[in-house]
Amino acid sequence: MRALTLTLTCLLALAFAAETSAATLHRSYNASFSASRGTATLSIYTNRTASVALSVKSMTAGTWTVALYKGTRASLSTKIVTLAGLRVPSGGRATRTYSVSESVAERMCGSRVAVKLTLGSRSTCASFATVSLPGVSVSPATPSNCQAGYSPCLPIVDDLDCADVRAMGKAPVRVTGSDPYRLDRDGDGIGCE
Repeated sequence: MRALTLTLTCLLALAFAAETSAATLHRSYNASFSASRGTATLSIYTNRTASVALSVKSMTAGTWTVALYKGTRASLSTKIVTLAGLRVPSGGRATRTYSVSESVAERMCGSRVAVKLTLGSRSTCASFATVSLPGVSVSPATPSNCQAGYSPCLPIVDDLDCADVRAMGKAPVRVTGSDPYRLDRDGDGIGCE
């Protein structure tokens, strides 16, 4: 039985390697799970497929549900896909890499993406930056597609955090109305200080 399991694991690893070897890495996004429970890496390939690699520790034993969402760890919105379960043994450590199809990768494009692990009432989450695909540009903000309430103009997306704003070179921002991205944590009218 153990030999069959090892053989099956090796075959799955070879199939995954063959699938992703046809394309090169376009971009990789790294994130940490809440409460220092491990890391997640989202890799986007030039053939517009993706993979999600999980490495967890200090987790309760069991089979955890794994799902990708639009949004951030603090604010999950739309579920993108549920992946196969992550089996965590009694030692609390596990690793697994999931292959993600082009159609699922396309649903992630232009959004912040989070991976959520759930076991009963327990959950932990890790969120990535805004995902881009090769050959697809996320439209820069123009007056017609600016999120109201910010100066300078910020794009209308599912979620944006200060790391994204800094990467665009727009920090700090003046909050002129509502604060849908929650950038002004201290309420002084300036976000991402």
